This record gives sequence, structure tokens and C-alpha cells, in this order.
Amino acid sequence: MSYIPLMPFIQNADLVNPPNWGYRVYPQKRSFFGFYHNSSPWLAGRVLGGTSNLNFNLYVRGQRKDYDLWAQQGAIGWSWKDIFGYFIRAENNINYHNEFHGVGGPLTVSHSPYYSPLLKNFLGAVREMGLPIRDFNTDRHDSFYISQGTIEYGKRKNSYTAYIKPNLHRPNLRVMTSALVTKILIDEFKRAKGVSYEYFNVTKIVYARKEIIISAGTVNTAKLLMLSGIGPREHLHELGIAVVADLPVGKNFHDHVTTSVIFTIDKPYSLHTLSFTPKDFMDYKFRGRGRLTSLAGVEVLGFLRTSVEKEGWSDILVAISANSLLSDTGLPLLTPQVGFRKDVYINAFSRYKFKHTISCTPIFVRPKSRGFVKLKSDDPFDQPIINTNYFAKIEDLLSLIEGVKFCKAFGRTHSMRKVGTQEIESVFPMCDHLPYNSDEYMACVLRVFTGSLYHGSGTCKMGDPYDPRTVVDPTLRVKGIRNLRVADCSVMPTLVGGLPHATAVMIGEKAADLIRLEPYS
Repeated sequence: MSYIPLMPFIQNADLVNPPNWGYRVYPQKRSFFGFYHNSSPWLAGRVLGGTSNLNFNLYVRGQRKDYDLWAQQGAIGWSWKDIFGYFIRAENNINYHNEFHGVGGPLTVSHSPYYSPLLKNFLGAVREMGLPIRDFNTDRHDSFYISQGTIEYGKRKNSYTAYIKPNLHRPNLRVMTSALVTKILIDEFKRAKGVSYEYFNVTKIVYARKEIIISAGTVNTAKLLMLSGIGPREHLHELGIAVVADLPVGKNFHDHVTTSVIFTIDKPYSLHTLSFTPKDFMDYKFRGRGRLTSLAGVEVLGFLRTSVEKEGWSDILVAISANSLLSDTGLPLLTPQVGFRKDVYINAFSRYKFKHTISCTPIFVRPKSRGFVKLKSDDPFDQPIINTNYFAKIEDLLSLIEGVKFCKAFGRTHSMRKVGTQEIESVFPMCDHLPYNSDEYMACVLRVFTGSLYHGSGTCKMGDPYDPRTVVDPTLRVKGIRNLRVADCSVMPTLVGGLPHATAVMIGEKAADLIRLEPYS
């Protein structure tokens, strides 16, 4: 059984040039469509270990061609053959000991101790659709496989517990929390010499003997550089910030966009809050086992190539989940975070609150649309302006529609019918005038029920130092500034066709070698 390919639909003016529903700025303003035009704050892990504390723990490296493309675009030394060893070095894989997985690294990777009874149905449906089942964390990605994650003894293994906590005893390491860096101090020779920071309402300065390495994330790294005079000249002039280096900081922002196709099932197999028992909590706490060790319910992941993608690689990552997305710990819990209006949830989803549901989530991993991050003011305590610019390119929307169609077909397979799958019938405001399940309707819904995975990347693009579109060179040095590097997802020239946590760790591993082996200037 195969899924129905995308059929052409009338590209009217509203679809080709959509309203800017992805624009995120403060203060918030509500949209009639259910989401904020100027939506909620960008989710970031404000805790030791960063976003690895609040992600789904899933471990997906991305595709070999992703990294080869980085090198082709000028990031010399970042091709697959250059960076593959860093994935191996970082990894301590519990399940696989082969040439594609590492053993003994700081970051534990394994299957979850628990998968629901639905796993066999999920894999059966994948086979029915003629798709291969094999490990995609190798040099081949075009397959589906049982999810793996950064999990150890049933509990989250984040970047803090992997890298920082084991080294807290070292005399050359000091970790300071509750401090906000407000500016990088740069002298008249364009040399980064220190940082100023706020610590319990007191401004302090610390000077660097060697280098300063920024790892504040895609949004906050761009914000800090611009506050320090490193950014687009015109934008900094508007805010009265003296320009130290005219670089395209904040541009090239892009993100993974998703939605979910949700099905009810007639078996009590999904991870629903109403079915949790005290035994589940005891199993998790004392044995590292049971349903609470699940990787957020995501049991199968896999890659698809849609008819829109002409480059010969996958553009959709599918997550098949046994979690009841519409239960008390699902969409209602996320409502204040993603800006989803409560009245829309009540009208469209609340009737499914007590039912067991599963979800098939297509994630568009190769966005062509680009947004930006800008400063709202020169006040470091002001939130930045984030224009996500989702679906600015019609190809992004068309690919995700095909992903949605795949998920609908997935739910109709014989394997899934065995558990009584029925797609939920929720009609969204401003889309109810369109034929239900038509391409036009799905295009409308994707703009209304758009989900961000908060995988924003690219605002400090790495590449050829002579390319005016880049911010850092292949050694992660900020162009035109001495003793200053960036090491986080902001340096990605393009998002990887996977999930960025594994890649972020790889960047950190390679950055450590660059810092250790190269003399600072």
C-alpha cells in the first residue's frame, strides 16, 4: 500500500503569499485563527544542559548529505567524513556495537526500556506501505526504525549530566548560574577581551586570558552579538549601537515545522494520563523501567522523500507516537507555550480528551523559507524580535501536505485498523469553508495548526570567510573579531534532516578540538 501523492491545487493569492502568521514579537497579539500572530516566547532551556533538558530525548543525527552540503557551501572540514568520528566519540550506545555507533562516550544512547503494545502495529503498517525498516543513524537514512534516545537506566541523559557534572571537581572549571551576559567587551584592536554580565542586579565584568566561546543558542547568541556591535550595520545604527563588525547576524533563521494527524483507537494501549498507576511511578523512580521511561511516546521514526524534493534526499521525518496528544498532558498543557487559543482547543479537540489516541507527525526537515532575529532595543533584558517566516516558500507547504497525506494513509493500513484507528474530525476556524481533506483545506490547516519544534538554526551561519552571507568561518571564529568563537546550532548553514540535539553535541565535540589544537590570536 502506498500513500496518495500530492495533487496540484489552485494556488490563489492567499496561499502563494500567505499572511505572516509565523511572526513572533513582544507584546503578544492574538490571532483570530487560533495562534498568536506575535506568538509566545521562543522555548529555550534556561537550565544547565540547555534544551537537552526539555526535548524528547530522541537521537537522530541527520543525513550524510547534510554535512557534505555544509562543506560544499564553504564550511571546509565539516563534511560527513570529517565529522562522523565526533558522533562516535560522543556516543555510548547501549544497544549497538558496530562501525556506526560509539561505545564509552559521555552521551548514553539507547532504546527506551518501554514500548507500548502498539509498536508491532506501527512496524506492521510501515511494512505494509513498502518502506524499509533499519537503523537510520548510519550512512543511510532512508528508512524507518524503532526510536532511540539519550536515556540511561530509564532516565534522561542530558548535556549537563554527560559533560559538566562529571567535571565539576576540576579546579579550572567554574560554573555560574543566575547570571545574564549582556555584552562582549571588544577593544580597539577588535579583540574580544571579556564579557559583562548581570548577577543579582549587579553588573560585573570578567576578562578572558585566551578566548571567549559563545554557546547561547540560535536566538540568544545572535542577540548577544548584536548587543555587542556585531551584526547588520543598518539595524545596529537604528538602535544607536556602535558597529564593531558588519556581519549578517540574525539572518538565515530557519526551523523545523510540523503538525500532527491524530487518531482515536479502541484499545487502551496509548500513554494516557488516566491510565497511569502508582506502580508506573514506582517503576520509573526505583527501577528505571515502565511506561514513564518512554521517549515522549515516540516509538517509530522514519524518513520520506516527497515529490516536491528534487535533490534526491528525504525532506520529511515522520514521528509515530503512542502518546495521547489530546489528554491532560498533551495539547492542553502546551497551549500557553505555543500560543494555541483555549477556545479553539475546546471547540476542535476537547471531545477527545478522555479517549486513547495516537499521532503521526510529519516534520518538514528541509525548509527553504528563511526568517530573521533582530533586537527590539539595546536593552539586554528586552526579548528579541523573531520572524520565523514559515511557509514563505510554497514548496515548504507542499512538502508538508504530502507528509500529512502519508500519515492519513498510515492510519488506514490493515495493521492500524486492528486497533480501530479513526482519524479525529476537527474543523478549524477559517478553514471550514473549504472542502474537508482537500489540498486547499490541508494548506489552510497547516497555517492554523502549525507546530514549531523549536529547532531554530542558522543565525550565525558558518562557511567561507569571504562569503558575505557568513558570520563565522569553518573554525567557528567570528569574522573580523579576534579571540571570539560561536559553538551552537546558530552556526549551522542549513538545518540537518534529522533532530538537532545529536548535531549540537557533535559541534561541541569538534569545537573542543578546534580550540585545543589551534593557537588563539
